[in-house]
Amino acid sequence: MKRLLVMAGVTGLIFGVYAWLSHSKQVAGQQEAADKQLVDLDKDGITGIELWRRERDPNRIQFANVDGSWQLVHPVTYPAASASVEGLMNQVLDKAWESSFESTELGKFDLAEEGRFRIRWTTAEGSETIWIGKDTPFGGNLYARTSRLPGQVLVVNSNFKFQMERALKDWRDKDVFFSFPESISSIESVTESASWMMVRQGDNWTIDGQVLDSDKVDPYTDRIRNMMARDFLADGASVDDRVRNGVEPPARSIRVVGADGQVRELLFAAPGKPGAEIPVLVPDRNQILSISRYVYDSLWKTPAELAPDPPPAETATTDIEGGPMSEPMPETE
Repeated sequence: MKRLLVMAGVTGLIFGVYAWLSHSKQVAGQQEAADKQLVDLDKDGITGIELWRRERDPNRIQFANVDGSWQLVHPVTYPAASASVEGLMNQVLDKAWESSFESTELGKFDLAEEGRFRIRWTTAEGSETIWIGKDTPFGGNLYARTSRLPGQVLVVNSNFKFQMERALKDWRDKDVFFSFPESISSIESVTESASWMMVRQGDNWTIDGQVLDSDKVDPYTDRIRNMMARDFLADGASVDDRVRNGVEPPARSIRVVGADGQVRELLFAAPGKPGAEIPVLVPDRNQILSISRYVYDSLWKTPAELAPDPPPAETATTDIEGGPMSEPMPETE
């Protein structure tokens, strides 16, 4: 019995030591990862981000956190694509550098002055900066340095470069109906040869009092409400911009009224060559953007296409001799 108790005690001690060593190793690993963070910032505390890209146009892009939402503030003032900004923060803030060495020859690694890329993060307490330089000779990585580790050249993953090389249009919110209510009360469509208005009455959509098929209407209204731009052709569009892009005069238009009375009108240019994007003027923003030809073609559902399907026609049945079927025989007891 005593021997069993001793063996149980030794086994417990071994497991205890193993658990302590595992925990210590885990803590050490977490501390090492924290020590290798490029910036020591809380994501929720960031109030501004500035990107500088030597080989991209525009060179400088700047964001500000306004009441919890990211906004572009340079070179244009516009709602930012939140997924793109979050992707940048996740790529940089959640990643650690892979190796480092001391050097004062920053130009050798393209890290002098602005560097190849530069990211400046601003918080209420101050700012931190990361510079990204040339590619490493081997391993597909990049040289970098940070304001918190002066004199150190770091090696980081090349994925940083892909985030910072995004075109300006990819940093902008492409939702055509951003800041518009989710619920829509009416949609008026005008084409070259016809016009019609869909009106929401309770749970139903109608055209001239005719109730439409909800299974057809719901995907259609969702397609309009969730329309996404492909590109931004002109901000503060001039008359010349409108004429050059074919939206003045427009070929077609859609006028959407939200449940709160807000109105958004879209004026479309005539389609060009197959596959070409369609310019669209948004008058309340004085902006010309473009949408894909696929989206454009899906916007013009006619009243007949949205109406309920007619009931199936009754078909007369005949007996094998070609005459009407006889009455069924009465059941026998």
